[in-house]
Amino acid sequence: MKKAAILLTALTLTGCLSEDMQDILNGETTVFTVSGARFDGTGTMTAGYYSLEHVIANSDVTLPNDMPQAGKEALTAAGVETTSDKMCGTLDTSGNVCFKENDSTSCLPDDISMLGLEMYKISLTDIEAASEAGFYPKVASDLGGAYIDLGSGIETVNCDDLN
Repeated sequence: MKKAAILLTALTLTGCLSEDMQDILNGETTVFTVSGARFDGTGTMTAGYYSLEHVIANSDVTLPNDMPQAGKEALTAAGVETTSDKMCGTLDTSGNVCFKENDSTSCLPDDISMLGLEMYKISLTDIEAASEAGFYPKVASDLGGAYIDLGSGIETVNCDDLN
């Protein structure tokens, strides 16, 4: 009965996203973390795409504390096994994007127009551990205790296209 409740909840969260639906039926989900950002050049960063490490080390841009910023090693340390190789994605952030509801300090700076994402498939049973390790589920991100759907805005891309 518990598996049925989890499945129904997951199906409700995924809506009609066929790839995500197939993953759920296989007992998997995709989790993501931020690997980089594209700046439009209107702020302190010159226009272009930069790795998250570069942004942190070479700028005074204030990134939200609630933004997922972990590497695969954090999943491994949390005991979460990936069921896929690294995948990459993008998330258009041209609107106001916040990582926690009703908290302006969790919002991205206005000059970030896109986030680059590092994504992995994991078992549905490992969602909580992945979240605690700094990853968010693609179909329904647990942000500040409220589920916000970012899955439909994430586009899967070739990892080389993010450089």
